[in-house]
Amino acid sequence: MRKCTVCSHPQRAEIEKAIVSGGAERSVAKQYGVSPAAVHRHKKHMQIAVSEPIVPPAKVDIAQELQNCIEEAKRILKRSENNPRLALASLSVLSRLLETAGRLTIVLAEREKEAPQKIEVVLIDAGSKPENI
Repeated sequence: MRKCTVCSHPQRAEIEKAIVSGGAERSVAKQYGVSPAAVHRHKKHMQIAVSEPIVPPAKVDIAQELQNCIEEAKRILKRSENNPRLALASLSVLSRLLETAGRLTIVLAEREKEAPQKIEVVLIDAGSKPENI
């Protein structure tokens, strides 16, 4: 099995930053002197290696943005009564958005379960008698 040329590249970290920041495979390849196919392959196994999801900035309310997209898809669907192609495209997008919303709901519910529980701590004076506690 061939070793990944990007993994063994001296500028691997910079290449990965360019990939993660959304650089086009061809331009990343050209900039660092590797083939576009090598960047593509590396991108695939790089996704497997990432254990933590990339978290968007806190200013973005993903649930609200998703809801906005769903509402817009519904508006487009209503206006597309005389255009079957637009109607099908709107339904397809709406279906994917609703699926994403469902997955987001599950992830958020799982995170809520993992959140540490509140623990109430009562401090007792060491000089107190057990019957006064």
